[in-house]
Amino acid sequence: MDEDEDDDALGADEGPLETGLASWYGQRFHRRRTASGELFDMNAMTAAHRTLAFGTRICVRDRETGKGVVVRVNDRGPHVANRIVDLSRGAALALGVQGGLKPVDVFPVGGDAVTCPPAPLDNLPQRFALPAARETQAPAANARRTRAVAPRLLRSP
Repeated sequence: MDEDEDDDALGADEGPLETGLASWYGQRFHRRRTASGELFDMNAMTAAHRTLAFGTRICVRDRETGKGVVVRVNDRGPHVANRIVDLSRGAALALGVQGGLKPVDVFPVGGDAVTCPPAPLDNLPQRFALPAARETQAPAANARRTRAVAPRLLRSP
């Protein structure tokens, strides 16, 4: 791969384009025209974004779980100030959005990618990271707890 191809390659290793809240839209807009002119399919893997070009493929990654989905931008939105992307119902279900909003990172993906690049281990949420600091403290905490509990178990009523 030459330098020009490296410059055109897109991926999550450069960091997110945006970080914020994702929402979704579905039944109310199903089969209506999107801003790109195509009919909205609430079950497709598509999204609305304020500025990205129509046809751009992006990875939308859940900040809490690290799970991501690739969607194609085909509409404009969201039309609410605190959100960065509106997902179709199908994309929202694939990402695991149960309620209305989900904290996400948005990454560009190149070519015809259908899966998000793997999340870097150092960017995983704390609950999924290996607790190196806790591992060194846990044996001492457990030992104190064991010593404190053991004498009580040996006493007879």
